[in-house]
Amino acid sequence: MDRVGADVSFFELGGDSITALKLAARARAAGIELTPRDVFTHQTVEALTRVGDPEDRLGFEVLLPIRASGSRPPVFFVHPAGGLAWPYLQFQRPLGPDQPVYGLQARAFTQAELPGSVEEMAADYIAQIRAVRPSGPYHLVGWSLGGLVAYEMAVRLQADGEEVGMLALIDSYHGQDLDSERREVLPELLEAIGVDETMVASDGAPDLAKIMAVLAERGDALATLGEDDLVNVYRNYENGVRHAENYRPGRYTGDIVFFTALRGRAADSPTGHGNWGPLVDGGIEDHPVDIDHHLLMEPGPAAEIGAVLAAALDKIHDGKG
Repeated sequence: MDRVGADVSFFELGGDSITALKLAARARAAGIELTPRDVFTHQTVEALTRVGDPEDRLGFEVLLPIRASGSRPPVFFVHPAGGLAWPYLQFQRPLGPDQPVYGLQARAFTQAELPGSVEEMAADYIAQIRAVRPSGPYHLVGWSLGGLVAYEMAVRLQADGEEVGMLALIDSYHGQDLDSERREVLPELLEAIGVDETMVASDGAPDLAKIMAVLAERGDALATLGEDDLVNVYRNYENGVRHAENYRPGRYTGDIVFFTALRGRAADSPTGHGNWGPLVDGGIEDHPVDIDHHLLMEPGPAAEIGAVLAAALDKIHDGKG
């Protein structure tokens, strides 16, 4: 680009994890000490001047302001089972500069006690979003476990007489037998964050030193995590699998924007319409994405999802939804 505003996010300009690596490499070639981790943590040119400040890093707050400015009603993205909303940073560009965006993150990073159910998470997060948006319409998006929480939030908001403008579920299904009691969660979680399952020690525990070294070398947003943070990702993931299995959703009135990950699906896997249709008084608009479930927030599929969400929000904003 010819010009870049000092206060404009790298991700709002179209950046992603891959281009963050390229940016850091070009900076080093020009004699500037900059890492991909710095780009994820600071995001703007102005903030990059403060590299090295230990207080200036991606946060673990429950309500994460990704873009707080803009005249439209905010979009609230609910975390997947790992608990972090950081992957949603990249939706700033496709949703446009006038669209406020917030992430909702798990309390596992800020308190020892974990939530007891999907319903408990939904009630907690509704209180959080009402702090910045006291009344509707509310736009809610959730990936995987986050889709269940977003759905429950929508049901509860409607029960309170509030308007839900958009509800989008990203490859999220209820009522599945997840075998949470015998399921080996750790290898699954490592796959989800792109770490080889050989990082599990012989006794079944994670080899944290090796995992941290891999993340640090990779240099993306997860490289900002400390060992305690990574343990909290695991705690939240394991807790979330159990609650997803036990969740029993109520009825929702309205349409749902749904995204189906096509790769790695078993022949008897549920469809969005088949899974949610009996509970929804409205239509389910299914958008297939040719990727595995745990790769849905990679730059390519995330751009596809962002374009669909932007079109849906434009339709609502223009009064056609």
